[in-house]
Amino acid sequence: MTNIIHVASEANPFSKSGGLAEVAGDLPEAQAARGDTVFVVSPRYKNLRDIPGGWERVELKNAAIEVPFYDSWQDDKKSHDASIEVYKSPKGVYHVLVSPPADHPEYFVNPSDKDDLDKLYRGPDLEKQMAFLCRAALPAVEKAAKSVSKGFKPDVVMGHDWQAGAMGAILRHSPLVPTACKKARFIQVIHNTFD
Repeated sequence: MTNIIHVASEANPFSKSGGLAEVAGDLPEAQAARGDTVFVVSPRYKNLRDIPGGWERVELKNAAIEVPFYDSWQDDKKSHDASIEVYKSPKGVYHVLVSPPADHPEYFVNPSDKDDLDKLYRGPDLEKQMAFLCRAALPAVEKAAKSVSKGFKPDVVMGHDWQAGAMGAILRHSPLVPTACKKARFIQVIHNTFD
């Protein structure tokens, strides 16, 4: 049994603009089916897709997280407050949705038309939004795991596409990585390459 964290900018069934969401939604389900404990971390976009039947929302006593993140070299704040929602799939995968930081409500805004999700990656400071997601991923799983999987220590963190590319550097070089995550291996998953 392996403990796995996936970090992705989109994941079925909560958000989808293409194949990345399918892989980030289906691969964790297959891993859970073989007995792995799996968490998927993705943004809590403002227009969340409908939750399919059989999924259950996990109630947390406290959904607040503190995310170590500087928005710019001029930022004097060392952290930003955000919150999480956790859902459990019928196969036992925990999806952790990270809300935008309180002081950046413009993050994770997607189109109001649920059929126009090809525009999922538009908006101000997209690279900062995805960097925030990466910085929030480990504190988010640490918080969620306290409620659903006591003693969870990831063996592997999988970062999906460029949006989660910072995860490798965070795991290896950040002094703020939770102790339980320090020995996790990192896998960068590239979904699309272009000529």
